Amino acid sequence: DLLQFDVGLTDFNRYGGDFVFRVTKAETGQPVALAKYGFVFFNYQTREVSPLPESFRARFA
Repeated sequence: DLLQFDVGLTDFNRYGGDFVFRVTKAETGQPVALAKYGFVFFNYQTREVSPLPESFRARFA
């Protein structure tokens, strides 16, 4: 089967947000899978979670 993968960003908060994924059969549009993956921004120098960069928010929010 040929599959179509759709990816989006949603539910932004102070430190990150969620990636959402939808997989469907390309010919029929029948849903195959739905998934959500949370992410946060992390500063490895200070070893702390860091706020969502304004440049990221401006581009994707």
